[in-house]
Amino acid sequence: MVGEEHFELRTKRLRLRPLVLEDWPAVQRIGGHPSVAPMLASTRTPWPKAAVQAWITERRYRGTPGFCAAIVMASRGVIGVAGLGPNSEHTLCNCAYFIDPRHRGLGYASEAMGAFLDYFMR
Repeated sequence: MVGEEHFELRTKRLRLRPLVLEDWPAVQRIGGHPSVAPMLASTRTPWPKAAVQAWITERRYRGTPGFCAAIVMASRGVIGVAGLGPNSEHTLCNCAYFIDPRHRGLGYASEAMGAFLDYFMR
């Protein structure tokens, strides 16, 4: 629940947990992918290690909107990122995600975001 120091969500196939600096190689590979980066305002191709680590640090879990979570598949590791942004004057909340292109079209994003939003929007 919002305000907790840590969270972990499990779905049938996935686990969502706070991003950690050690996730940087997967986040760099996925978020910096030529078909993913153009869809995101805060990443680029190539995406340097220091920039990825700063991005993760800025989006660490603090219990309030403005953080990202790792989307993890047991057999593959981090396959994506789910994010919940703070309120703005035009929206109640912003949410975003990105999934490894190798795992698109298999329902992982829907599964992850369904659990993520259900948990944080209670």
